[in-house]
Amino acid sequence: AQLLTQEHENEKKRLKAGTIPKVNVLRSDVALANRRASLLRAKNSLRNTQIALRRVIGLEQKGKEDEPLPIEGKLIFSKYELSLEDALTRAHANRPELRRLRLLSKAAAKDIKIERAAFLPRVSLVGSYSADGNEFKRPFAKADAGWSVGTQASLSLFDGFSTTARISQAKSREEAAKIGIERQTLFVDTEVRQAHSALLRSAELIETLKTTVDQAEESLKLVQIRFKAGAGSQLDILGGHLDLTQARVNQSNAIHEYTIAAAQLQRAVGSFIEPK
Repeated sequence: AQLLTQEHENEKKRLKAGTIPKVNVLRSDVALANRRASLLRAKNSLRNTQIALRRVIGLEQKGKEDEPLPIEGKLIFSKYELSLEDALTRAHANRPELRRLRLLSKAAAKDIKIERAAFLPRVSLVGSYSADGNEFKRPFAKADAGWSVGTQASLSLFDGFSTTARISQAKSREEAAKIGIERQTLFVDTEVRQAHSALLRSAELIETLKTTVDQAEESLKLVQIRFKAGAGSQLDILGGHLDLTQARVNQSNAIHEYTIAAAQLQRAVGSFIEPK
């Protein structure tokens, strides 16, 4: 917007000098108005983002909606290298939804074993100790004492099919857990694949825009050299500055998208990914 404002002022000066037609000034007005509208949308988006961030981190909101947050650091490109196979493996091992369903499946399998044990005979070891003495008849005699040990077995022949019903219920829980694991695994795989694809796409865009920024910088240098040699105009320089600024904005947006994609991938795999 600053570059277009400067160019608009130069166009009005040229119009007063009679070197350009009025249509050039009108076009400059339209371009400046469009750029100012974009600037207002960007400022409003920044304000809404700051309000949302204040709410997330628990900062006071009242009367401070327009105050800038004390944010430090720069938006830099930190590359993450994780293959799709490794990402899927991590997700299968770390996602809490899958871990919970696996635990439920194991618990149901153990319940089946426990309920089936009711059909087996129960063997128990029993023992007792007894002592008998009569102090009136034989006051100086030792009391008769001794141990008795034995085994006891029992077998339930019929329990009204209650054990069979409990086994069926445990099998149903195990089967439901297995179906849940399959469905949740499919959902997790889809989420991981989408996040991984977004990360790769953003990385490719960043590399492309890096080349674009380099080209815009080189183009601006050439335009400045031509202007100093008297072969260019101020409009060419302003256009070069505008192209370079737009290229850098696009590059920053791409880095922002890449950072978001990396965060989404880390959430999808259920663990932190160390940047390279």
